[in-house]
Amino acid sequence: LSIPSLASNRGLLELMLAPKNLGTVLVDSPLVELSRRSIQEFIATGKNTAVETDKGSGAVGGKAPVWDQVVMELKARGGQVRSVWDDQDFIVALTNVSVDSTLAAGIASYDIGFRALEQGFVEAVGTLNLPVHERGWLETIIVDAEVKVSSLPLEDVLRAGGALASLPQGKGVMQADLQIKTTGLDYIEFSGLSELSDVSLPVSYTHLTLPTKRIV
Repeated sequence: LSIPSLASNRGLLELMLAPKNLGTVLVDSPLVELSRRSIQEFIATGKNTAVETDKGSGAVGGKAPVWDQVVMELKARGGQVRSVWDDQDFIVALTNVSVDSTLAAGIASYDIGFRALEQGFVEAVGTLNLPVHERGWLETIIVDAEVKVSSLPLEDVLRAGGALASLPQGKGVMQADLQIKTTGLDYIEFSGLSELSDVSLPVSYTHLTLPTKRIV
């Protein structure tokens, strides 16, 4: 992660007097670089069980995690996410990333938009209930999001996803309006409408080139 410019509307004295109120934080042109290893380590950390001692954090340890006590508004513009798999070169996965988010009492409201793979556009609006303890965060995180996908090319998505899972390779364009709700690792719900056009998959998966399909 690299951030060339970071600013806040709160002065040093204000932060010293109320260090948990960060005010509005402005982030300009952040760059995130992801690899297969970093993603796997991130997920593995999220699955770790919280330490059941008084020294732990969150509900198990009797001490609230740091994000439950922080109040802030985050605005990011011009972000970029690059990814690399194994020994390949980095590819630009997301561009023009913008974030408008507020955090209070461990709940983040957000409006995130980005251009995916330099063609399609994705916007997600919703809330994120941050985990009740700092370790094993995947077990208690709650996500509620409305996601709109416009003109997303499937070929690059399937190629990138194939680095983490076994996926068919093919072509097509996706439009979608989705509602996503998750609670930890036990409950994941997708609903909404997606439309695939100009779809072409290998013979081993379809035995033919598919026309436009609408999937609910």
